[in-house]
Amino acid sequence: GGVSLRGEGGAPAGTLIRGMKGHGVEALQLALGRAGFELEASGFFDEVTGERVADFQRSVGLRPTGQADVNTRIYLSWARILDGAERLQLGGRGLAVRRLRELLGVVSKSEERASIFDDACDAAVRAFQVSVRLNPDGVMGAQAATHLEWREVRTGKLELQPGRRGPVV
Repeated sequence: GGVSLRGEGGAPAGTLIRGMKGHGVEALQLALGRAGFELEASGFFDEVTGERVADFQRSVGLRPTGQADVNTRIYLSWARILDGAERLQLGGRGLAVRRLRELLGVVSKSEERASIFDDACDAAVRAFQVSVRLNPDGVMGAQAATHLEWREVRTGKLELQPGRRGPVV
């Protein structure tokens, strides 16, 4: 037999779904709350959590499944950059870095490196900052991230939809 890429309830591995509990679910609930989708951070993935996940997914143009897959968690992490709660720079790691690399077209040599803000990512951020007349300091904060999102709208890669939230609307 092969390796299963399915997790609990037949959902893709790494996906948080209704009925799950623990620190990962609590972190998801806190992130949803910070993004403006109020709910109790109980650590239990209940019906309300699923509804808030679907609401968030709709707001960023994702298919509203109500399941917190990796892509949903990447968008939630990126929302922290857009709202100024966090900044990304050389040496940083995480899901928001994955989104940044995707937006800038910075290809990584491995899945593991896709979440690392390395020299290639730093060079791409600085080049982008110059292109939009920002100080090329290599730091991706709210202002640069908003410019990056607007570029996606202008090039047709990001569609503004009713209910979408964030600095781009």
